[in-house]
Amino acid sequence: MTNVSIRFVLVVLFVVTILTYGVFVPWLGYYGDDWPGVYNSVTGGLSAMVDYQSLDRPVWGWISGIVHKVIGDRPIGWHVYAMLTRYLSALAIWFFCRQIWPKHRIESVAVALLFLVYPGILQESRGFTFGTIWLQLALSIFSLALMAKSVRIINYKIIVIIIALLSAGISWNISEYFVGLELLRPVILWVVVSKQTNREFDRILSAAKYWSLYVVALLSYIVYRFFVFDTKRIEVDPSHFLSEIIR
Repeated sequence: MTNVSIRFVLVVLFVVTILTYGVFVPWLGYYGDDWPGVYNSVTGGLSAMVDYQSLDRPVWGWISGIVHKVIGDRPIGWHVYAMLTRYLSALAIWFFCRQIWPKHRIESVAVALLFLVYPGILQESRGFTFGTIWLQLALSIFSLALMAKSVRIINYKIIVIIIALLSAGISWNISEYFVGLELLRPVILWVVVSKQTNREFDRILSAAKYWSLYVVALLSYIVYRFFVFDTKRIEVDPSHFLSEIIR
């Protein structure tokens, strides 16, 4: 894909993002779950935001606290932040599709556009909260895309794998929302490696080799989340739910 084509996709997705989510930004405020975070950021800054989120999701607190230092208290800044991270997640979807179906350029753009505008969600206006959620989703999808890319390249393979692992790890530690996407990794790997060899055994071996890196990372996160991380909120405490299941 030429540089001009890539630039065109970036512009089209950005324009659609603005038309879909940016038109009413100047008139939006804070809503619902935004308020506790805004209060802690305004009254105590970064440390207060980290303390507030440390009950269950401390990395989220760091991100919100740092973003607050950059854009301040005004709602418009947070809605622009949410709009830009929504745009970033659409770019991640487009990049992911390009890695899985490199010959289907138009279809990849169509998928990204569809993701960008549909489905709408009733909580979209919670810019303070959903700005970071869209960022987290973008990281998860970029991780899947970079994993697929690492299978198909020779140069910089290790660097791409490391970035994919870091993207996944940051996403998991922002919140547990998108951990379920890890179930797609073996499927994606199978699709990619199937295009490189016709031998069934080689496909299985190659997919297992790449997947093992992410399985180890995911298991490390699960051990940390279940047995090391201490939360006071039952609704996000995996140890509580595990004890309820095996009781």
